Amino acid sequence: MKLILCTLLLAGCFFSEPKVEAPLEFEGHAFGAYYKVKYLSGPTTPSPVALKAEVEDLITRYDQEFSLWKESSQLTQFNKSQNLEPLKVSDWAIELTVESQKLYEGTLGAFDPSIKTLVNLWGFGKDKSPETPTDDEISKALRSVGFNLLEIDAQNKTWKKKIPSLQLDFNAVAPGHVSDLITKLLQKRGISHSLVDVGGELFASGERAESQPWRVGIEKPSEVLGEALMATVPLRGGIATSGSYRSYIDTKKGRISHTIDPRTGKQPLHKIISATVIAASALEADAWATALMVIGPEALNENSKIYQEIQNRKLPLYLIEEGKDGQLIEHANSFMKALWETR
Repeated sequence: MKLILCTLLLAGCFFSEPKVEAPLEFEGHAFGAYYKVKYLSGPTTPSPVALKAEVEDLITRYDQEFSLWKESSQLTQFNKSQNLEPLKVSDWAIELTVESQKLYEGTLGAFDPSIKTLVNLWGFGKDKSPETPTDDEISKALRSVGFNLLEIDAQNKTWKKKIPSLQLDFNAVAPGHVSDLITKLLQKRGISHSLVDVGGELFASGERAESQPWRVGIEKPSEVLGEALMATVPLRGGIATSGSYRSYIDTKKGRISHTIDPRTGKQPLHKIISATVIAASALEADAWATALMVIGPEALNENSKIYQEIQNRKLPLYLIEEGKDGQLIEHANSFMKALWETR
């Protein structure tokens, strides 16, 4: 489960501000969690009721296409198929996989949607059976992992497996992608100032008021939602947080985190428990937050390739490490520090 980000939208809640027009808003359920939409309306903006109906139709269609829990979804059928012939897919599927390919390469394989075989092996799939796998089991599963095993034909809008056992899992970035898609929908309806939150992955467009940006609070890692804020940042673009402290399975041999390194098939050994990233899109932020939970402190090592990749992309990032006696140790790069408003 991703860390829930707390949005700060009410004037006077945390800041003393001049009175401004309150955003309109609506919310509902999405992917076993929630979605929230806040926006500034104009003279031709559809009613909140009409907008909500459109947004929920989008979420339903997306779920029908990419759900791993629905037997009838296109993704489930693709994963089950042993067919190596091209499969016609939607515009959303092409957009999602083309962007995922770029992020797979940019994160040096730390973000990899072909991880589903490993997810199942570790007990985080549909039929959960928590058990620490053996090295031989991991080695066997890794033969089916690698996003380069998917052939994407953007022009003809097809996917093609290079091996029959390839299985895809976009749960790590689906909320972010849907935040982006909802924002595009709102823009088509004449709304240029909005904040969309799908399960804690957000995209902010425009401003919440004249010269006042949308502000987002980064929550303190805790099993209790909304316990405290670590910091707040102004946002225009996407933000996502991934954490290992709410999504886990307790076994007789100890606690198993949902974070799996797709390159090794094993759980990372570092103590990073939360990673927050700001990017141009919520999908990109989602992917990088997922990757940083795999990569850990190496992302702050100036001599590492991943550090240079982050510098080149100018990605603000914020990592929280669990130290001795449960003490929280914060790591933020210069891009994130420049945005911090509250400490």
